[in-house]
Amino acid sequence: MASAEIRAYLEEHKVAEGLSLAVNKAANLKVPNPLKFIGEELIKMSSEEKPLNILLQEDLLIRGGAQLWLMNCGSRLRAAGHNVTFLLPSASLIIEDCEKIEGVKVVTYDADKIAASPAEFKPLFTELLTPAQVCVTLVRQQRGEFQNVSFMGECIKEANLKTFLIAKTGTPDPTYKTAFYGGPLLEAGQCCVITIAQYTKDFIVEHMGVPAALITNVYNGTDTTKFKRTPEMAEECLKRYPCATPENAYVVGASARTAPHTLTESQPGRGPLTPVAPGP
Repeated sequence: MASAEIRAYLEEHKVAEGLSLAVNKAANLKVPNPLKFIGEELIKMSSEEKPLNILLQEDLLIRGGAQLWLMNCGSRLRAAGHNVTFLLPSASLIIEDCEKIEGVKVVTYDADKIAASPAEFKPLFTELLTPAQVCVTLVRQQRGEFQNVSFMGECIKEANLKTFLIAKTGTPDPTYKTAFYGGPLLEAGQCCVITIAQYTKDFIVEHMGVPAALITNVYNGTDTTKFKRTPEMAEECLKRYPCATPENAYVVGASARTAPHTLTESQPGRGPLTPVAPGP
């Protein structure tokens, strides 16, 4: 696909433009809840623009922070008036929750079979990508012969689709390959990467060779409509997590996991616990 065609497509549908405007506005205003603000901005945009067909894909089966983020993303995009389809492994633990979102579509595939023979699933993936202006997928490790982001890119390129691919990633893994961030679409600029930390963006640029212009860093936020401090909550926290702190002390907590690949030579002085995943 020629770069002129890509530019024309992006201008017509304002795919990257709308997202970039919402993200930059949230960053400039330093809003306390970036995700909520971006969602509201997209809702405003949707009242003036045609709804987009958006495909959301995840390859892991668990129901963790990243999966809840994707589910929440789909819910907000649907509320903004867009047409949303989830593409998930048949054993995914978020299927039931996704199916409860009014107006969305959920399509599944066999995780074991696609790892053994990805080519068998190209017709299904291509069929779902064809009407989609945007596909958002979470960067995952290769399983057998299948790596979700590069596979999506191959389907888009081989079918000559105009679908714009967005790859969202957490803590960088040194074992990842450049193709994991867009596959054959990287060269044409028909994709972009969203990171959750500046370190991640810098790592991908330096070690994976992905152009910085294709990467946007969006820090995680907290949905204050769900997480609010109350006297009852404070009392319950002390029961669950007793600690010897002075009265009225300000305590900061972090959700993290021990992951060997997060401790690299370029992270001197960091402890064994590093936050690696977005919350809901």
